Amino acid sequence: MLFHLLHREVLLKIDSWDIPPGACILDLGAGTGNYSVALAQRFPQAQIVHVDRDEGMNKVAERKRDELDLQNLQIISRSVKDIQFPQEKIQACVCIHSLYTLPEPEKILQNIRHRLVPGGWGLFVDPGSAVNVLDWQVAIIRRMVKEYGWKKTFQVLREAKIISQQNRAIRKKQIDGTYWTHSQEEFLDTLNRVGFEVLQAGRTYRNISDWAMVRKP
Repeated sequence: MLFHLLHREVLLKIDSWDIPPGACILDLGAGTGNYSVALAQRFPQAQIVHVDRDEGMNKVAERKRDELDLQNLQIISRSVKDIQFPQEKIQACVCIHSLYTLPEPEKILQNIRHRLVPGGWGLFVDPGSAVNVLDWQVAIIRRMVKEYGWKKTFQVLREAKIISQQNRAIRKKQIDGTYWTHSQEEFLDTLNRVGFEVLQAGRTYRNISDWAMVRKP
């Protein structure tokens, strides 16, 4: 489905990163560990730090880590806004679909930049516009039918219903101003303003989300 496509896109984008042995990579707002687990597998020579404040999600991530025996994956239960790492000690950072939920996202980005080593990488994916729930539902069903057929689609529509409920809640908070909304231009301006060099950028996730690959000069 759409999140599987995004997962593949993210992994393709970071595949070119040159990560030295012993380096640290942050996954901020890491949820159930889909990306932090993939990072730990892709960069076994690095220490991956998964940061999320949700204990339930972190327990799922811990289970994935333990099943795969990923000894280079550390899971921290803490809000992204409260991270306290030594300055210029982080080689790379990913933040996928979590930045928009945080208060003062520009300050968060500035904090991330301070903690990256010179030349350090960043990949940010953030939904800038309010989610069209109906369009989302149609896209999920179409994708599922294409990949699994109608029989399997009907069996897993419960998951799609849960995702749609989550997206309705997200849309409400985007509209009332609780969550950060932005155009692609505003997103890139924010990254430039805090001092990142934007290397690549575009739209993804059915054109809902802005993404940018950046480096710290």
